[in-house]
Amino acid sequence: AQTDPMHLRLTLIDGGYINPSTRAAVVRCRTVKPKRITDLLSGETFDVSDPSSIRITVPCGLFRFLDVELTEPFGG
Repeated sequence: AQTDPMHLRLTLIDGGYINPSTRAAVVRCRTVKPKRITDLLSGETFDVSDPSSIRITVPCGLFRFLDVELTEPFGG
């Protein structure tokens, strides 16, 4: 979801409700360039030096709410 021209909101969920486990999600940014990705609950930031493959761990049975700050306005 777009929260403003410079920020996107991304929610990652451990989808293994039958067999919950810590999982690694790979976020691929193809049309936007992230400046920073921050977990809104923990404050943890993630390495965005390679926007084609950003690995983010989703703890067992939980979720992450991420703020993606962009280097330039979305859509412009």
